[in-house]
Amino acid sequence: MDEILHALADQQEELSGLLAGRSDAEWQLPSLLDGWTVADVVLHLAQTNELAIASAQGRLPDVAKGMGAGPERASTVDESAEAMVAAQRDVSVVELRERWFAGVDTLRLLLAGADPRQRVMWVAGELSIQTLATTRLAETWIHTGDVAAAFGVTLTP
Repeated sequence: MDEILHALADQQEELSGLLAGRSDAEWQLPSLLDGWTVADVVLHLAQTNELAIASAQGRLPDVAKGMGAGPERASTVDESAEAMVAAQRDVSVVELRERWFAGVDTLRLLLAGADPRQRVMWVAGELSIQTLATTRLAETWIHTGDVAAAFGVTLTP
């Protein structure tokens, strides 16, 4: 679990480094995700980090419903993610930056203090905290590439 959390921290720091010092206009650049800006991608990551926090705390259904997620609002995970981003797209870059950092810090602390075998609810069912941490690592890695491309940055593997 320590290796996963270390890799997650490294990946979150890589994305944070890409975002550091960027102007509001740069946050509005198109990402590799069709129709999504850099701000949309970061909002999505902030939202899904918040959902992961809620999952680890046993509050996922209520938090997801409050974000506009769930089968009653969308028939696929992608539709749900789009609906959540669309519902909060008007957040300022300052607020979004703060939200990203707060979620990253809270998620790391929560995962580090949890039993890696603890079962929690997630998007497609139940999984372990260790698997939840791994999903956060994978999604952050994927979307870091989407943001890097928007800025014309080639990432080093």
